Amino acid sequence: MTDTRSTLDTGGLAAATIHDHLADPLMQVVAWPGRRLERPLLGGDVVFRQPLGGARRAFILTSPFESGERQAEAIDVEALAAGRPGSVSIGLCGPDRLLHSDLTVIRPLGEAELAFGETLPPPPASRPTIRTGSRGPAVIDAQQRLNMVHADRSARGESGLADCPLATDGIFGAHTRAATVSFQRVAFPGQPSEWDGVIGPRTWTALLAHTARRPPRPGPGPIPVPPVGQIDPSRWGAILRPLATGRTVLRAGNAVAALIDGNATFNAMAADMGATNGERDFIYLLGWDNFDTFPLGAASSFRDIYTAAAGRGVEVAAMLWDQFGIVTAADRSATEVVNHINALTAGKAIKDDLTTNHTTASTVRLAIAAALVGLNHHLIPVIFRIIEPDIARLTGSHHQKVLVVKRGELLVGYCGGIDMNPNRVRVVDADTGQPHHDTHCRIIGPSAHDLLSTFVSRWRHHPGSSRFGGLRGDGLGVPAAIASPSPVDAPFGGPLSVMIARTFNPVRSAPPLVVAERGIKPALLAAIASARSFIYCEDQYLLDLDTARALIAAVPRLNHVTILIPGNPITDVPFGKEYRRDFVGLIDTLLLPPHRAKLGVFQLTTSQSAPTFGDHTYVHSKSWVFDDELAVIGTANCNRRSYTFDSEVDAFIFEDNRREGDTRQTFAQRYRMALWQHHLGVPGSAVADGAASVRLWRAGTRPSSARVIEFDHRLPTGFTSIAGLRQAVMNRGADRLRDIVDPMV
Repeated sequence: MTDTRSTLDTGGLAAATIHDHLADPLMQVVAWPGRRLERPLLGGDVVFRQPLGGARRAFILTSPFESGERQAEAIDVEALAAGRPGSVSIGLCGPDRLLHSDLTVIRPLGEAELAFGETLPPPPASRPTIRTGSRGPAVIDAQQRLNMVHADRSARGESGLADCPLATDGIFGAHTRAATVSFQRVAFPGQPSEWDGVIGPRTWTALLAHTARRPPRPGPGPIPVPPVGQIDPSRWGAILRPLATGRTVLRAGNAVAALIDGNATFNAMAADMGATNGERDFIYLLGWDNFDTFPLGAASSFRDIYTAAAGRGVEVAAMLWDQFGIVTAADRSATEVVNHINALTAGKAIKDDLTTNHTTASTVRLAIAAALVGLNHHLIPVIFRIIEPDIARLTGSHHQKVLVVKRGELLVGYCGGIDMNPNRVRVVDADTGQPHHDTHCRIIGPSAHDLLSTFVSRWRHHPGSSRFGGLRGDGLGVPAAIASPSPVDAPFGGPLSVMIARTFNPVRSAPPLVVAERGIKPALLAAIASARSFIYCEDQYLLDLDTARALIAAVPRLNHVTILIPGNPITDVPFGKEYRRDFVGLIDTLLLPPHRAKLGVFQLTTSQSAPTFGDHTYVHSKSWVFDDELAVIGTANCNRRSYTFDSEVDAFIFEDNRREGDTRQTFAQRYRMALWQHHLGVPGSAVADGAASVRLWRAGTRPSSARVIEFDHRLPTGFTSIAGLRQAVMNRGADRLRDIVDPMV
């Protein structure tokens, strides 16, 4: 057998991780002490040996264990992790085929025979009694099985279980108890003494029996597409207005231009900045990446534009992110730009490092953590507990991308996903999907003031701003509403209502007081809950499980939910592919087959035969469209950090004076059509109906011009190879480290 030491670098952590799988809800016990081995074990099954009074060891079978055999070829995980040859032969049973009394065999649930009804589950006696207040893997197991019973009954036209589908969060709360009582009424009719909401041996036996022999899930059926009803964007005022609290304001009378990709965005920005002149005008920028090389050619770098504007008497100010602990070309460029701007007349610039906690206590905690890492990597869990108060600020970023320009009497605001980076217009790094697909918006009218206040608030919050004196834009009044915007400023029509929502976490309590903001996530969840026909989303990550649960609740009443993500694995977020799999997998698991067919997750690609990560396939856009009535364009990704502590800003946009019977295309509709034309390579008329034209995304009816392909969220989870072992370790790490990788405050 080949010595695989060179391919396994997880060390003792891997062995410890495998041991933890005994309590993992995603693993299935397939053989236990004293059980007769009536069916073959599989290569990749994990055998645990627990001698009386001895240490537990783990072995991975490297080939099937057939009937008639007593010895199995395996890998000794502990030996392999210690650098010794790991190939061994282990005895599993005697002539009677009964598994030895010190052995247990487990298998990933996704590959377990149980999932296909081919064998019986472990006896209920091996499962603990759980009730209200219980937590842990057994609760997750019960929640998953209650959801399975609910789905099966609903598919047969029978009444489902109360409060299902349940969130499989491992917490036995009121919803899990209600579902348990509902199941007990089904399992024990006429026996009210059993309807106690406690899952003990009898209820476990019944629950296992109801879920042990599930038939394979039927394939997706046709997507029902009822006729498109009257588009009514004005209804979103009543939905969003209750969420407009504090500095989040819903304002009518705006002109908005949706900007797709870098060229359109940078040309518009350069024109507005170039039109500034005199001591009443200003240019303010919030950004975070590669600001020096404004990508419109050597004569129009960001530095050149600011220098020329300052020479005309324009106030130029910028706040760029000071990336904690990171020295990159972009960070060095930001430092150079800040120094250059501060040398200009009326130039003011700051590198904002207030995503990190510069207290004495945090410095001590981080020093201790660094020392512990050097001593022993097994102390990592202890280290995480030590630095827990600093995690959010340690990993947080200033992610807002805002440009505000006052040119004469006109105030213009920009926000969206586009950084001032050459990779938005040309390939800078090969094989990375550049130039990125991205979206931005240009706003004129009252809501431009909310983008101005975003900059002013951030500027005031930073202690370094005091040395510059006041800003010209501080105290500027709100522009008047625009009754009839020009086609140049509002190519998709208007006037429009806009709500600027933010995520921001002030880390200073010194005056002037700046309050924390969490406006984006509640507004998005309200929009998902209020959608009536369809939802379209473009997102870089797709990780937040609260959003996934909201979509699960919405899909049954909708024609479709269509999501576009990058045509490559996530590389800048640890465990990103596992978290994205969890997002899509949660929806896929909890939706019934007819509804599951309405969900489509796609990758931007250069080939329809396989995901091919070529030019212009990286999706950096963070955008939503609801029912062709409401559009959202901003900086917030669908992850917890964007919704709770990174600095973010999103614009929620819809018509504010739509009259009954008006058949003109809405802003959201024309924005979506432009995106779908871009991705599918079809004329706008082919995608005017946002419900029916989703067929152009689907395999079999997708045009050859399309640059999209279905995303398969599934990842290998079995121990069928060393790669499988690595994936299992990644799965466990992803589960344990979610609060570190994608934290929230």
